[in-house]
Amino acid sequence: MTADGGATWIEVDVSPGSKGGYAFVAPRTALVAGGFLGFRITAEDAGGASIDQSLPRAIPVKG
Repeated sequence: MTADGGATWIEVDVSPGSKGGYAFVAPRTALVAGGFLGFRITAEDAGGASIDQSLPRAIPVKG
């Protein structure tokens, strides 16, 4: 997760959410009104296919 447009990244725990989605808890220090939360997702399946996707400004933080 990033709160500074991708300059720095921190690891957060992700858990299964409802309706096939996922959930995480952002650190309170990342929740700055007018800012954005971003994500970097990496995954690999048993066959070796992988994905590495960065979305540095994915969710606006409202205040």
